[in-house]
Amino acid sequence: MPSTHRPAGHEPRGGPAHQVRWPEGVEAVVVAQFGVQAPTRADAGPAVARVVGLTALPHGPSKVDRGWHVDAAGVVNEVFACYWTDPAEHTAWWQSAPVREWWAGLDETGPVGHWVEVLTSPLARHETMYSAPVPVGPAGLSLPMEPTDLHDYPFAALDRIPDSGHDAFDGEPVPFETDLPDGASTLGRRVAVTRVPHNLCVIRTAQNWGAAPEEQREVYRDKVEPGFRAGFEYMRDNPVDSGCLSARLLADVDATTGADLPGSCVIAWWAGIADMLRWAHDHPTHHRILGDFWTALVEPYNVDLRVLLWHEVHVANADAVRMAYVNCHPGTGALARTAAAVAAG
Repeated sequence: MPSTHRPAGHEPRGGPAHQVRWPEGVEAVVVAQFGVQAPTRADAGPAVARVVGLTALPHGPSKVDRGWHVDAAGVVNEVFACYWTDPAEHTAWWQSAPVREWWAGLDETGPVGHWVEVLTSPLARHETMYSAPVPVGPAGLSLPMEPTDLHDYPFAALDRIPDSGHDAFDGEPVPFETDLPDGASTLGRRVAVTRVPHNLCVIRTAQNWGAAPEEQREVYRDKVEPGFRAGFEYMRDNPVDSGCLSARLLADVDATTGADLPGSCVIAWWAGIADMLRWAHDHPTHHRILGDFWTALVEPYNVDLRVLLWHEVHVANADAVRMAYVNCHPGTGALARTAAAVAAG
């Protein structure tokens, strides 16, 4: 790993963090989001059940996480985050007859919409970090973890991404392009993204309090979560200033039953990793998140802390991203950051 940004003699507060150790032979991970959009969770129910069934088919994902949120338009989105460690397996699943029939047969009218946002991420353009070695997120793929001292200093994320040693990951300041006709509504039709800016950055940043005693859960809810939510709202509501193109704050639920789970995550697309790191380094909302976490949880509880923070970051090749939307409102994902959408304000 490169360590270009690590200060000489740096020792991270709280000791090492942890990262996923990918096995020999794994060169890329596919992270696919499948969304069902509806007025209520009940309205989304039948479509969600169909997705649950599809993920259990042969060649299906090795790991499925699920969450839901109400977006800025007041619409419910049920979101599946699916992981494959073999892109060929994902391709076989996506091209299988049941999945193709489902996708081709989706209703383009009515109250329910669907969307997919898929990234094939080379591990050389990817990093993970966990505050403790707990098997959630990509670590839930039954993968080993290893300690790392490459954290707790500015731009440490770059030092955890192998290709950053020779690639600046410069973002491309252009909007998404789609096949939507000029002036047409995104509702009542299919819209495919036809051009993706190069070096988009994707982060899934999460917190899990399943192993935490009630006192720590209360501290997290009262003293840490408000700042986390404020940071998310800034990213979501200020795409031009922040460089964050799309952000969803999801409440974790069981992938099959939809029952509440003790955790949440933000999945966000950024114009480039420089935008994300600028927010992390400079913006008061991120300073508040880190400050609240250290003063409210790390310093008082130290080795007894059981609230877990973790994230994964990917820097995307433009040809490794696939996005499509069926009967979705215009504020959904990439639809909100096309040239026409940006011009319309």
